[in-house]
Amino acid sequence: MERVGFGRNKNFNVVQYWQQRELGFRGLSQSRRLIDYRIGCLKLSETEIIRYPDDRPSTSSAMAFDQSEYRFLVCGGRAGDIRIFDLDSPELPDPAHPWEHTCYSANKGQWHKGAVMKVQFYPIDSGVFCSAGRDSKVRLYNSETLQVIDESHLPEPIRDAHWGMASSSGGIIAVALGSHAIRLVDPRLRHHIHQLRWPGVTVQSVQFGDCLKSPYVFGGSVNGHCVVWDIRNPGIVMEDLIAPKSILNSKKRRAHMSEIRAIRISDSKKYVVTLSTGKDVHIWDARDLSFKHRLDLTWTRSEDRRQLMEISEEGENLYAHVGMGEDLLVCNVTPKQERRPKITRKYKNFRKEEEKEEIKEIKEENDEEDDDVVKRRRVLPRTCKKPKSLANYDDVKLHQGHYHNIMSIAYQKQRQRIVTSGADGHTLLWIPAMDETLSDTRAQHIARLYEDDLSDDD
Repeated sequence: MERVGFGRNKNFNVVQYWQQRELGFRGLSQSRRLIDYRIGCLKLSETEIIRYPDDRPSTSSAMAFDQSEYRFLVCGGRAGDIRIFDLDSPELPDPAHPWEHTCYSANKGQWHKGAVMKVQFYPIDSGVFCSAGRDSKVRLYNSETLQVIDESHLPEPIRDAHWGMASSSGGIIAVALGSHAIRLVDPRLRHHIHQLRWPGVTVQSVQFGDCLKSPYVFGGSVNGHCVVWDIRNPGIVMEDLIAPKSILNSKKRRAHMSEIRAIRISDSKKYVVTLSTGKDVHIWDARDLSFKHRLDLTWTRSEDRRQLMEISEEGENLYAHVGMGEDLLVCNVTPKQERRPKITRKYKNFRKEEEKEEIKEIKEENDEEDDDVVKRRRVLPRTCKKPKSLANYDDVKLHQGHYHNIMSIAYQKQRQRIVTSGADGHTLLWIPAMDETLSDTRAQHIARLYEDDLSDDD
């Protein structure tokens, strides 16, 4: 079969290409573009429900998916409860009733005596998961029996934790206690083995550089500092993350001007993403820790300082899923110089341009007729001002569904779904719109239900 070359690829097979197109096969770039489209069209699920078995509503203060199948969701509640949801969708769902996912709850004797601040599955499989609570305890649970396997006591309440392998057999749990150090807990020894000292700074967030191999730990402080340690040399700070002066509008050498709420590493190990209470998302190069990009979110209406973030990098772009107040923000944080160029049309739509000119002429005539018209600019509140560059505004998509602040957020890989839990006691599932195609009869039935609920006529 003759092969024809196009551009750099001289072994391009035209016949095989069209055969694969007819069979429905796609290339890697096409599948990545499809993932970006799926993330960009999220909506609330109408056929699936995440509901606690108790009659009263409950709020999860921490959530995480397993890293092997991305099927099981472990939740830690504000009351210290531990639960696991099976988010496997049914093969033949009932169109008349929404599907309620199965929930497995631990006995009250296995709960924490305070709010759960962090939950995470074992980085290799889903047989074990850890939890860290405000009762100063780090616990390991068996995922099948939901029984406590091991427990470690720490001297202060826990703010954040992360479980990384660090090239060891059982892994190491880095714990931020809100003090001047990060404790390293070895699950096999049942106590902390080292502490990474950070004098004069209160640690708020912690993250391993790589869950499997990296011995480096990132730490974020209340004052906006972000540093990197090598756990093999606990007493030495390797590097500081410093943002440019033009970004911070200050001469202080730090990553943010306010408290760092979250630190995340991308799947490709190329970027480090940090979120602060000043509503700024900074992107750093993971190789040399240089500053790459900034996304300004100060135009949002939320004033809550408890901000959450998870990232995803399955498609062509890097996304940050930020829970800010009652809103879920899906932000494209890929650096501008590394984005795929958009395809723009080179021709003009003359009909639209003529319509715009006619509208301008009508407005000018109305202004000339009314001499007493005072042109006033709409002044928005400080928290609602749009950013100076419209590109940053276009990179953010806002989703609303909660009535109170979002307390925890989790991203499900391979299916591009997001789970959020709010202080209103509801746990919402956000899925791509293409995954739920309703029939005409069901769509009409749902529309009638909304009309009945919103109508004022009795």
